[in-house]
Amino acid sequence: MIPSSWQSENLDFSLFEDKDVQEVQRIFEANNALGDSDPTFRSYPLKEYQALIDRDVTNSENLDKPSFYLRKISKQGVSVGYVQIELDTPEQGKCWLPMLVLIPTEQSGGLGREIVSSVLWQIEANEKYTSIGLNVYAENPKALMFWFKNGFTKISGVDHEVTNYKSYTCITLWREFHT
Repeated sequence: MIPSSWQSENLDFSLFEDKDVQEVQRIFEANNALGDSDPTFRSYPLKEYQALIDRDVTNSENLDKPSFYLRKISKQGVSVGYVQIELDTPEQGKCWLPMLVLIPTEQSGGLGREIVSSVLWQIEANEKYTSIGLNVYAENPKALMFWFKNGFTKISGVDHEVTNYKSYTCITLWREFHT
């Protein structure tokens, strides 16, 4: 289980509330310029962001199934990003990182590395997890290099997809936890 809040050296991680739905949208859409290299970044209806907040299982009683967590990332009281974490996905003992979003003005300053380290520390505190995976697009070399530098070096799959008449190469990366 991921705690509802924690701190790292420079950042605070906390729950989003229903009133924060436009904040989630603002953070995500700040990266829409990446749409040419990552088809994930495009505009979505507000209800999609509300669904992310609603999906967080922190206050759920059913923790025996795969669990989804959404954490707001703040720096000096200002929201700068968010991270999605899934435990026991795609199978028991593994984790999935569907999304890490940091507003562009905060990128390339070490916060991404701090976020990844902090999230991994929270997951590794529960010794039942062996690895964590994610997808990244080869067309976004900055993101691909970021994940490689953060230890996601095991490639388990490469898929080709077409979105809006453009071809993309989606790479599945994994990082093993120290056991």
